[in-house]
Amino acid sequence: MASDTTRTPYSLQLKKQYRDTLQLIITGELDETNADIAFDILEEEIKEQPDYQHISCDFADLAYANSKTLGYLTDFIARTHRLGKTISFDRVHPKTQYIFDMIGLSKVTDTPK
Repeated sequence: MASDTTRTPYSLQLKKQYRDTLQLIITGELDETNADIAFDILEEEIKEQPDYQHISCDFADLAYANSKTLGYLTDFIARTHRLGKTISFDRVHPKTQYIFDMIGLSKVTDTPK
């Protein structure tokens, strides 16, 4: 039996892409074992980068995202918009894109500039 501390592998990178754009790259799998930690880390890293206007998300290698992760993504988009900033999903694995489209998540992101 696996212990409660077993976490599904993922990688999260946030880096300055252009003068006013951050690039977020999430790879691996996000689920109930790691989504809380991943989005806490993301929130802290974004606080350290106040001079951005847009977040460009690269999910090309996000192999799995469950409903908890989708909830976090929805909240992340809403918080970004409340700050007057934009967010786009620029690279999404086709299977993940299907889910984003099915639940309407793609409709609340912004078109890349």
